[in-house]
Amino acid sequence: MFGKKINVAVTGGVGCGKSTVLKWMAGHGFPVLSADAVCHKALDRPEIIGRLTERWGRNCRLESSSGVAADRKWIAGKVFGEPGELEYLTSVLYPEVQRKLEDFCAGKCDGAADNVKFRAAEVPLLFESGMEKMFDFTVCVWSPECRSAGLSGRAALQLPVDRKMELADFALINNAGLEQLYRQCSMLAAQLENMVV
Repeated sequence: MFGKKINVAVTGGVGCGKSTVLKWMAGHGFPVLSADAVCHKALDRPEIIGRLTERWGRNCRLESSSGVAADRKWIAGKVFGEPGELEYLTSVLYPEVQRKLEDFCAGKCDGAADNVKFRAAEVPLLFESGMEKMFDFTVCVWSPECRSAGLSGRAALQLPVDRKMELADFALINNAGLEQLYRQCSMLAAQLENMVV
């Protein structure tokens, strides 16, 4: 039994339904955070754009009358085509992701009422980055589409979803439509809430 809010990480393969699960949790009053959203915001910061420009040149940015922004499409092509460049991008962005997740897990930025018993963060590269240690429990969202998608593109840089499911404390099986997935979310939330005294 836990005497505090439980920190839960949601992971899974590309397109398995992680964001859908996170939206369900947010819609039911649980504080949530998306590591992908943190990365997107970090990419907009001038100091991050500056570091990327130093390494890759001006191709990695978009310039307009309103300022400079990261060219996400160009960056995705670069990092998913060259694994060494993905490692570089990760080294630039993940310290920010880790800080935000640590603050979130400490309750510094969740804004939750005292009666909320858990908070959830979506972390696609949870096991790959070693960040699972920050959480009390891990949940893997699995779907046949993820499994059959094979290891191409972004998915090739992640652990296979079946392996993530083996490593996770809980699994949500997304193979029978939203209603069934939401039913599993509800059961998971009840189980987690019952663990908090």
